[in-house]
Formats: sequence, structure tokens, C-alpha cells
Amino acid sequence: NNLSRILIAKFFGTFGSEMLSFAIGLYILRRTGSALGMGISLVTGPIVSLCITPFVGYAVDRYSHKKIMIASQLGTIISLLLFALFFIEFPSIYFVELVVLITLLAISDGFLTTAVQASLAQLFGKDDLQRANSLNQSTSPLAQCLDPVLGAVVYSLINQDMFAYIDVGFETVALIAII
Repeated sequence: NNLSRILIAKFFGTFGSEMLSFAIGLYILRRTGSALGMGISLVTGPIVSLCITPFVGYAVDRYSHKKIMIASQLGTIISLLLFALFFIEFPSIYFVELVVLITLLAISDGFLTTAVQASLAQLFGKDDLQRANSLNQSTSPLAQCLDPVLGAVVYSLINQDMFAYIDVGFETVALIAII
């Protein structure tokens, strides 16, 4: 049904990005030995999200929610694949590449989350809307609890150049659920 698809799309879309962001923070800490570098990587996403909120709201109010969600997921997947290529080809500028990736993921997740939230009112009647909203809101805390744990596992077990490909898998699941 629609609710299951929306919840799957939002969970996998945001979970994959957040898990990757956490693993990136650990990678930066290991490479640089700097807690400041890790801190920068961890606050970049929330700062970007805050800055783009007015633009995201305007776009979601104006354009098709489904198209925004699909474009968001495609943008995320393309960003991840380009990052994987640049990370291997230009390893000396890894910090810039990682911060740019975190920025792009925050933008995509902002559009996805807002479009999902706005879609709920259109997809569900008054009786089902409260249930849909509560389930939608519960996906974020669940992802926030799991992403540091799995981010640390991924960081420990997988080579850094494979991080992006794992998130591509999560984002593809979200894209399929949207379509």
C-alpha cells in the first residue's frame, strides 16, 4: 500500500545517507586525527538542511511530490557514484569531496523528507492521516538510533572507497519504493 511504500522510501533514503555521514566522520577522524574535522563533517548536513528549508518548502508546494522524491533519489545516487569515482581518482582532496557529498546528501534528504510529509495529507483521509503521520515521524528516530551503529560497522568492515556503493543500495531501495 501507499503508506508502506512511503515509509520504506523515507527510511532507506534517510538511513543510508545518515549512516554514510557517520562513517565519513569516523574516516575523517582517522585520516586527520582531528576531532574538529569530524565535527565539521557531522554539522555540515544539519546546517545545509537549515539553510535550504525555505527553498525546499517552496519547491514542494509548487511541484509534484512524486517527481521531487524521484529527482531527490536520482540526485543522491548520481552524487554517490560521482563521489566514488572522484574519491579514487583524487585521493588528496578527500576532505573537500566528503564535505561536498555530505552537502549534496543533506539537500536530497531535505527534499525527500519534505515531499514525503507533504504527500501524506494528499494520500490519506482524515481518519488515516494521524496514523500515517505518526508512523512517518517514527522513521527518523529509528534511523537515527541505527545509523551510528551500522555506520561504525560499515566503517570497520568495509574499505572507505566502498562506502558510497553501500548507500547506493539503500537509495535504490528507496527509489524503487517511490516509483
